[in-house]
Amino acid sequence: MTPEEKKARLAQIAKSIDKIHERLEQIPSEKVRLDDARREVRKKGLQKLGQAQEQIKEGKNHAMIKESAEQSEKIGAELAEIGRHSKQLEEEEIKLQAELAVLETERKKLISS
Repeated sequence: MTPEEKKARLAQIAKSIDKIHERLEQIPSEKVRLDDARREVRKKGLQKLGQAQEQIKEGKNHAMIKESAEQSEKIGAELAEIGRHSKQLEEEEIKLQAELAVLETERKKLISS
């Protein structure tokens, strides 16, 4: 590898490392946002469940049971979607950290050669 090629590759590695660090810095705030969304969905779900239980006690059984079941399905779907996003975020973080380690190793080898 010529000195010019080596210099270009080091610049490319540095740019890639910077992009990875940028993305890794964003992940914690996204995790917080997902946790907040999860809490909000659960809170709304518990409120709806409480309302449904009250109306069932008042004798509005059949319609409220059906509506309560539909709401439970919606809440379950929302929580599942949030869970999928959380898992994807964790997988992305692991992948980025692995890529970062590979790039830093390559950079060290190029510098020492």
